[in-house]
Amino acid sequence: MKRRGHPVRGFVAGLLTGLFLMVDLMIFKVIAPGTLTVAVIPVALAVLGVLMGVTAPFGKKESATAE
Repeated sequence: MKRRGHPVRGFVAGLLTGLFLMVDLMIFKVIAPGTLTVAVIPVALAVLGVLMGVTAPFGKKESATAE
């Protein structure tokens, strides 16, 4: 089975996006700093990033026609 995607890149991108979103929401006072949401946002986006990194079709696609 050929390994596909980039799960580590997806994890890092999801984690950084989650941290940025968490800080943004706290700065604009959408969520309070002591809530559970503060911890859930980065973790959820990191998991989503891993899943997208594993399943997304990255790289060159093989053409159906032979030229």
